Amino acid sequence: MGEEHGETAPFPYFISHSEPDYIELVRRGRQAEFDEFAWQGVASDPLDETTFHQAKLQHALQTQGYHQTLWEFYQKLIRLLKSVPALVILSKDELEVVRCEKPPVLFLRRWCDQGQVAAVFNFGSDSTSLIMSLPSGSWHKLLDSSEVRWSGPGNNAPPVLLSPGTVAFTLPAHSFILLERTGIQ
Repeated sequence: MGEEHGETAPFPYFISHSEPDYIELVRRGRQAEFDEFAWQGVASDPLDETTFHQAKLQHALQTQGYHQTLWEFYQKLIRLLKSVPALVILSKDELEVVRCEKPPVLFLRRWCDQGQVAAVFNFGSDSTSLIMSLPSGSWHKLLDSSEVRWSGPGNNAPPVLLSPGTVAFTLPAHSFILLERTGIQ
């Protein structure tokens, strides 16, 4: 919760039980979990009201700097998920997924009668040049996470990619691009 605006408040585990034995079991279990992961310090008390208050979302962040940018990015992504037919109509039969380990890239393509989309995700720490199969036609860029608008480093991917069957482009580190082609040929 809160990832849509980059929430900075921690999300500790908290409870509101009244059974003393159960409360003590939860406290010991949380500390054992802390110890198992070699976290520093003592786990916050799951029954302490302060633990609950620390987890409250700071909605005002949505209007500040990077947080506002991230909030707007999520809004744009959700609008696309609700309005682009190939993202709305989900079927495993109209889905292609290709994974590469080096570079760490994931390619996803979905289609339906009204069009198709392709998304390419670069999980690597470096920019990567790609040559990928993409059905022929004009592919319009719907979203590019590396654009300066989204606090990215910028990208030179054009607004429209013309594919004769393959396309070549560079995808910056830790970014993705979403493309759409309308009408299935």
